[in-house]
Amino acid sequence: MRRTLFLQVRLEVRLRDGARPTKCKPRKYPPHIRRFLHEFNQRLVDLGLVYEIPKSRWSSPELPVKKSADLLDLRQTVSYRVTSAQTDIMAAVMPILSLVVERARGTKHFGLFDFLKGFWQVPLAELCQEWFSYMTDEKIFTPRRVPQGSSDAAIQFQKTMEECFASLLYKHLLIWIDDLLLYADDIDTYLDKLAEFFSLQDQFGLKLSAKKASMYQTEVKWCGRLISGDGVRHDPERIDTLRAIPYPTTAGELQQFVCAIKWIRESIVDFARQVASLQRRLDAALADTKRTKRAAAGIKIELMQEECGAYDQVKRILATASTLVMG
Repeated sequence: MRRTLFLQVRLEVRLRDGARPTKCKPRKYPPHIRRFLHEFNQRLVDLGLVYEIPKSRWSSPELPVKKSADLLDLRQTVSYRVTSAQTDIMAAVMPILSLVVERARGTKHFGLFDFLKGFWQVPLAELCQEWFSYMTDEKIFTPRRVPQGSSDAAIQFQKTMEECFASLLYKHLLIWIDDLLLYADDIDTYLDKLAEFFSLQDQFGLKLSAKKASMYQTEVKWCGRLISGDGVRHDPERIDTLRAIPYPTTAGELQQFVCAIKWIRESIVDFARQVASLQRRLDAALADTKRTKRAAAGIKIELMQEECGAYDQVKRILATASTLVMG
């Protein structure tokens, strides 16, 4: 019998004691954004993913963002900042990429998969739905599925996928939220596990992106790593991009650089000491404000000589940090 996530799993969010409803004010949008919001949300209603709610005690602001340089290429996002601040955050462990990726070390056959609108595939418990209502210039909509941007969304999705693919997990499959890597030592095992993967995907009613799927590969790029039978190494293009970043002129640029190098900290010897002066400067710059991208972007800085030296040293180390593990 075919099982589905819709019948088995629902994200249930818990609010902290004393949580109070948040209500945003209607926002004015340019005509092209108003048209996008109207058409996009009508499509969500038609698909049964959201529903209109004339009155709601909760509403968060709709924040459309550009996906590309094209003015009309938009993505719908919602600011759940106030709701998330009142959420009793779920405690769970995300995989440590530098460790789990070694499971694929030395294997020779790979497949990459990505869920199609992954978060929209996991239902949201009815009790919690109103808390994630959002407001456009026309109406208030309430989601039936897990909204991306809510505080528990990523970890809940991760743990749900781990449960669905438990028979393959860490033996022939790695999962990082909605990015999946299938691997095997030989082609016969690969074909067997590929069939099992598709069987589980079908049983749980999950949908994959055909555009992003890649099978029968001998080398793949997954979560910033190049993985093949020869070993695992950082993507050289990513390293080159980091090394090309000039000295930051705002706290936001410094914050972005520090966060980026933390992603590959396991390949930087004595990481904490190497970035200590940069971290201190960042902490000082953000001491009297919120540690958000928007706030940091508005704070001008100029690195001192010691900090420039640390910045240059980290980039020199990056040049030799491409290889993680060789088979």
